[in-house]
Amino acid sequence: MDVKLDQSLIDYMHHHRHNAITLSVVKDMINFHNVVYTKYPLINYKMPKHLEQYDEYQVGDISVYVSKEADVEGETIEFHDKKKWGRHKCYVEGIRFDKIDPFTH
Repeated sequence: MDVKLDQSLIDYMHHHRHNAITLSVVKDMINFHNVVYTKYPLINYKMPKHLEQYDEYQVGDISVYVSKEADVEGETIEFHDKKKWGRHKCYVEGIRFDKIDPFTH
């Protein structure tokens, strides 16, 4: 599998002295009347606590940890940095997650 980080994300990580990024899969129940479970990504700029649950990739001088539970859509996972109103948000492409956002239900 190929893992890519866009240059703006690499610049952001270097600026804030981050040398690792972790993609975890969070499972959550979002409706108590009709039980609905959802999966969504959680991205942190640190190493995971349980390394055995992650695959590790090296992109330049940055370690990328991807949960073994992640449902990969193709051969490439891409991490991007999006800046809006002065705030940075990291998002990922190439991983299949539920479309439901648990924070809006």
